[in-house]
Parts: sequence; C-alpha cells; structure tokens
Amino acid sequence: LGITAEEVRAQGDRLLAESFHPDDVPAVLQHAAGWPATPDGVVRETRFRMRHRDGTWRWLRTRELVYARDAAGAPSHIIGFAVDETAQRHSWEALVEQQAQLDYAQAIARMGSWSWHPGTGVVGWSRQMYELWGRDPRAGEPTVDALLATIPAHERDAFLAAVGDAFGARAPSFELEHTIVRPDGSTIACHCRGVVEYHRDGSPARVTGTTQDVTEARRIVDSLRETEERYRLALAASDDAMFDCLVHPEPRLLWN
Repeated sequence: LGITAEEVRAQGDRLLAESFHPDDVPAVLQHAAGWPATPDGVVRETRFRMRHRDGTWRWLRTRELVYARDAAGAPSHIIGFAVDETAQRHSWEALVEQQAQLDYAQAIARMGSWSWHPGTGVVGWSRQMYELWGRDPRAGEPTVDALLATIPAHERDAFLAAVGDAFGARAPSFELEHTIVRPDGSTIACHCRGVVEYHRDGSPARVTGTTQDVTEARRIVDSLRETEERYRLALAASDDAMFDCLVHPEPRLLWN
C-alpha cells in the first residue's frame, strides 16, 4: 500500500474510514465479528479494497487464522497474509465488460455463438443461443440429440450430411441454413456457420460457430420472389411491351 507500519498505527480508529473502501467496510466488520466463533486451525478468507498512497484502490485477498487466545478462550492474536489481486480483478472486470458487449451485440444481430466437442458430446452455448431456441438457461445446456430434435425431420438429414461431409473432407468450415422448432411450437429460420478443429488423426476435435436468426430476411426474399413471379405471369398474359433503360455506368436497354 506504500505506507509504513508507523503510519498505520498513527491512523488508529481512523484506519477503517480512511483506508478501506466504503463499499467494503460492512463486509470487513462482518468478517471481524466472526472471529470469536472461529475454531482453531480454520482458515478464513476475505476480499476488500484499501487505499494506496498514490490514491488508487487496491484489491486484497487475505487468509487468516487464530494464532493465540486469552484466558477466556477469545482470539487474542490473528495471523495471516494478504495478496494484491488488483491486476487480476481488473482483468476479470474487463472480461465481464467484454462479455456484456458481446451479449448486447449478439442480441441486436439475433445471433448466438456455440461450441461442440464431438468426442465428448459437450455443447456450450452463449446467452443469445438460449434466446433463439426459446430455452431456459437454468435447465442446462442441451445435448446434441436434443438439438437435432428441434430441426424438422425433412431438414435433419441434410443438416447431418452437411456436417458429415465437412468432417469427412477435413474442411476447415461449413455453412448451411435450417429451421428450428421452439418449445412453444413457433419456428425460426437460422443461418449456421461452423469452424472445425481436427486431431492429428483427422477426427474432429472441436467445432465453434454462430447461429443467426434469418427468419425476417428469408420472409423478405420469399416475398420478393412471389412478387416477381406474379409480375412475370402478368406480363406473360399481357400484350403490352416493357423495357428498362439503364444509362449509367454503361448504357443498356432491356425489354420483354
């Protein structure tokens, strides 16, 4: 903390208010109040922030135990050590922030990320994957069989074939579209991309990827195709002529 033992002793009763972070004082007091009931040999651990001489807050983790007791059996001497975990704490906070940003970005894009270990069958999902599938994260991560069951039977074979072909060719990635049926019976169209890592013997070790809800995009494309087909049929049944003149960047004339 950049201070001497004499400076700590000089603080006296002001130590708690001047050196400990205000948000951590209640936990520090609760920790101290637990010593009378602590048996010998039991190591207690706590974390809190203390002010460094330069004004910054340092995260400390302490491990302590009762070293001696008075005639009445109450703890009279506590020994322990403290470890500065500030760097680790800042790294953890940065990871939490990055995860929050990733969750937000995936929610906007209606996209989730996932991982799968074919050898063990272990599946890992991001939060947005549960949203897409309409599943409760508290129910645990799904099995591969459970996921396949959400794909309509007429698409399931094509899905398995695409993944199997990628594995067989030791392809670095695969991409496909499929439908999923959610627990409430609703369906969404998904675009799936996977990247495959292989063992030395050529067997797939891990697959990571993304799944995006493209239901609205597919609806728009289908609507455009339907409109185009109706327009084509209407023109075919008409004696009217139609032309399209493009003047930039190259002059071009199209007609039916």
